[in-house]
Amino acid sequence: MKATATLHFEDGWWQVAVTLGDHTFHTQGRNLREARAMIADVLTIARDEPDLPTPDPDPILVFADDVAQATTSVKTAQRDLERAQTQVNQRQRSVVHDLRQKGLKLADIAELLGLTKGRISQLAKA
Repeated sequence: MKATATLHFEDGWWQVAVTLGDHTFHTQGRNLREARAMIADVLTIARDEPDLPTPDPDPILVFADDVAQATTSVKTAQRDLERAQTQVNQRQRSVVHDLRQKGLKLADIAELLGLTKGRISQLAKA
C-alpha cells in the first residue's frame, strides 16, 4: 500500500504526518534529509505490525502549500528551460548541417552562431 507523507515546515522543523490506510503517524526532522529518514523509519516499523497494511517503501511526499508553490514554480521553469535547450540544440544541429552543405567553413559558422569552432564541430558530427 502506498503511504502518504505530508510535510510542513514550522519553527525550524519539518513536521511530518505519515498516513498508511486508516492510520496516521507523526514524526519530525530538523532538515529534509532527517525527515525523510524518519519517514523511512515509520514505514519500517509499520511493516512489522500485523494490524497494518504492508507499506510500499517509496511514499508519496506532499509538501505544505507554501513550500509546494515556491518549488513548483522553479521546477516548472527548469522543465521549460530544458525543453527550450533541447529545441535550441536540435535547431543548431540542423543549421550547422545546412550551412556545411552550402560549403561554409566551421570557423565561419561558429562566428555566425556565436559558438566555438569546437562546438560547431560537435554539432556537425551529431
